Amino acid sequence: MRVDQKKILPFPVQFIPLFVLFICLYQEIIIAYQEIVFGVCNYFLKHLTPYMQMSTNPHGQRLVNSYDPEHGWRWFVIVNSEDQRVILLNIVFLPALLLAMPIRLRQRLSILLYALITLFAFHTASLLAYVYSLERMYVQKEYDDMFQKVVAIFSAGSQIFVVGVWVLLTWKYWFVESDDHSGRR
Repeated sequence: MRVDQKKILPFPVQFIPLFVLFICLYQEIIIAYQEIVFGVCNYFLKHLTPYMQMSTNPHGQRLVNSYDPEHGWRWFVIVNSEDQRVILLNIVFLPALLLAMPIRLRQRLSILLYALITLFAFHTASLLAYVYSLERMYVQKEYDDMFQKVVAIFSAGSQIFVVGVWVLLTWKYWFVESDDHSGRR
């Protein structure tokens, strides 16, 4: 197999305008998307011990609250909206990557659906792991390296994850079968 050179040039030509378009729509998309991700996370957080929930303060910052029967509700971390928006930037990056692929539109849309479901699951799982790890470190005072690594991985790994999803879902479309059947490699 070899890389199909005819597919490489159209990709950036299509990717750049798509990415610019999605960036322009980003402020509208992210508000609704964050609400959905945080809502799903709250569903799972209420089943943890201690009971936790995310709420929004009057300044628009996300607070993560933990309930302790002795002390009642107390917030332990503010999820900065700007940090979340950068982490969630891949919600526009991945569709631009996938829709710029030089394959039929139906294939692109099918791959995009799988990718967005995977991305949503990743965002939800990573936010849950992030919040749980912070709670263990700051409320329970468990300074285990594992919790610190989880926070670091999910903070930095979000954009890398998108590229990985894109590669896994699209790698075969970049190659053509070699015409050489002589058995040489």
